[in-house]
Amino acid sequence: MRTGLVALWLVEAIRKGTTSASAEEEPTGDLMPPSRAPVLGTSKGNPKGYNSTSQIRAALEAYQTWWENGKTMEKGEAAKVNPLAGKGLSWM
Repeated sequence: MRTGLVALWLVEAIRKGTTSASAEEEPTGDLMPPSRAPVLGTSKGNPKGYNSTSQIRAALEAYQTWWENGKTMEKGEAAKVNPLAGKGLSWM
């Protein structure tokens, strides 16, 4: 489960790195992680813990849906969509 969490964290770093480039330029390849460590919690600061199995599964489902939906979008448009938006989850 921990490896999957780190993989999602890396995907988010790539997604955010892609959106930092302007439309005319290619991404630089410099990855800035979404947080200092792969910690997934609620958007309210997660007072009851973090990286729970249910949170990781919900995030996985959100990223899988984002990936499938992104296949039908114009190049670079999927990177502008936050897979966790509206899910009550965020990278802490």
